[in-house]
Amino acid sequence: MRRTAAEAAATRADLVDAGLRVFAESGFAEASLADIAAAAGVTRGAAYHHFKDKAELYLAVVSEKWPVASVEVWEPLTSEAPAEFRLREHLRRYFVALERNDTMRSILSVTIYKSGNAPGLDLKRDVMRSWVSQIADVLASAPEYLRPGTDVEIAAFGIVSIVSGVTSTWLADPDLLSPAARATDLADHALRGAFPS
Repeated sequence: MRRTAAEAAATRADLVDAGLRVFAESGFAEASLADIAAAAGVTRGAAYHHFKDKAELYLAVVSEKWPVASVEVWEPLTSEAPAEFRLREHLRRYFVALERNDTMRSILSVTIYKSGNAPGLDLKRDVMRSWVSQIADVLASAPEYLRPGTDVEIAAFGIVSIVSGVTSTWLADPDLLSPAARATDLADHALRGAFPS
């Protein structure tokens, strides 16, 4: 029996959703396409119909789920608000989402701690470069508000590095603090090097 395009798309979406869950629980190295197919409630054959191997499914999970999970986090960067507000709101939303957005937290956990020998380093590098570039653009749009002598490239790199460090630390030990509850404080700390107190 032939499946409709809508049914095939739904099966593929189920596999991507299940892939995120299984990769987050088991890590890339330990997960198998058979495990993911079972978690999606489909056959291995259906999984291989949509993805040639586990690596291709992993790349689909990361590239398709991240933009959806993080859309609200990135929105402030493109607003018309003053630069410092845009950056503070972006970072505040990031820290809240880190703790409260299950999809975003799972993707970060998989790509930081559970990727093993997974493909996608180029994809991760592109995301990080884009993030630094977007923050540098916001900083460069309002030089009059920056701490005198601020190098926007260095400041943007520093901001992303602080946020990445908080992310890694919290994922390793979620009992240290609540990033959602302390989101504003964490954002202020990350921005301290670029803006006068």
